[in-house]
Amino acid sequence: MDDLIVKTILGFAFLMLVLAVALFVPAGSLSFWQAWAYLAVFAGCTILITAYLIKNDRELLAGRVKAGPVAAKIATDRLVSDAASAPPVRRFDHVQSQSSNVCALEGILRGPVYKIMCYAV
Repeated sequence: MDDLIVKTILGFAFLMLVLAVALFVPAGSLSFWQAWAYLAVFAGCTILITAYLIKNDRELLAGRVKAGPVAAKIATDRLVSDAASAPPVRRFDHVQSQSSNVCALEGILRGPVYKIMCYAV
């Protein structure tokens, strides 16, 4: 098998693992059907795009495989890449009350994960 294809497969597997951890750990359960649907759609789209690139544009695929802060050669490219991959900084200074919804990550998460992580006190 070509070295580029091996790197692509390993990168895809690592990405899917990171996404699964990011979705299921906060949910606290593997029975989170919205996360499974998201992973399936994301994986399907990624596989289709990758298959197209393998067939039609291996040079672009090679650039995508080695992308990121390490691959940037120009200082401004590294700065932009580092800034884009930096996590958001938030303060967690919420006051808990008996009648309000409390969420430890309010303001960062939206959608199904947000609803699962929030609870009524």
